[in-house]
Formats: sequence, structure tokens, C-alpha cells
Amino acid sequence: MGAARAAPERTVLYKAWFFFLLLALVVENSRWPRARYRWPAGVAGGLLGLYQVGTAVQLSYLGRHQQPQKRALYAWLARQPAGAALLIPSQPLWFWLRLAAHVAHPTRPWLADNVGRPGVRYTYVVLGQADPRPPGTGRVLYANDQVLVCTYSAPLAKKLVFNIVNN
Repeated sequence: MGAARAAPERTVLYKAWFFFLLLALVVENSRWPRARYRWPAGVAGGLLGLYQVGTAVQLSYLGRHQQPQKRALYAWLARQPAGAALLIPSQPLWFWLRLAAHVAHPTRPWLADNVGRPGVRYTYVVLGQADPRPPGTGRVLYANDQVLVCTYSAPLAKKLVFNIVNN
């Protein structure tokens, strides 16, 4: 029996594409009971679309300007001994580092969790500069304007969940 594996993150994009394609077909083939509802629905849809486009442009801009610092963080982590366990509570940073590790070193084993697992002793914790430090966080080993890497020495007796809000 094979090991249970999670689907790659990119599958969310494919699912979203088919969801909106199906939604467009339903809207196109539906008959509005009254013509007066078409105009407000169109305006509401247009405003939602403008908001989504503005958010995507803003996130794209921020992502492009944060790449050099993230690449420097990854380069530092790649120079550390293989097998070092990473705890990365920030979901976007965790996704990015997993992708960067898989692309740059597909055969190297990386243990990077965003939620602490019982029985795993983590070597480092990777945090955003504004994120609260979890208990057991030690000295800072690497830091830039966005992130910092600290030693981590807390024993994990139970599942750890950190509530970190990312801007």
C-alpha cells in the first residue's frame, strides 16, 4: 500500500478555473425573472472583478519585490546540513520554501512543516519579522528585512499550532 500524499498546491488553480467556467455557463444559461435584477448583478460582479484584479496586481508587485530576500533565505537554508528540520508557521513562506527546495534540489530530503508534529525535534524556526516567536525559540541565526531564522529547542509533546496572520 502506498504512502498517503497530498495533492500539489497547483491543483487549487485548476479547480478554481473549472469552478468559474461552470459558474459562467450557469449564469449564461439562466433566465433572469426580471430585467431590473440584471443591472445590479452586473455592477456587483464588475466591482468584485475590479477588487480581485487590484488585489492580484498588488500581490504580484509585492511578490516581485520580495523575491531577492526570499532567495537569500533559501540560499542560507540550502547551505545548512541536510536533514535539518524546519518549522515554518507562516503558510505563504512555507509554500514558497517548499517550492524553491523542490525546484533547486529535487533529490535532497527537506523536512519543513508549518504545524509542529509530535515527536519531531526541529532545528530551526523560520518566522516573518512581525510574527510572534513561539516558545522554545532561541537565538537568531539569519535575518533580513522580511524573515528571521532562529534555533528551536522546545520539545514537542503535543501538536503545536501557531496563529500567525500574514499581510
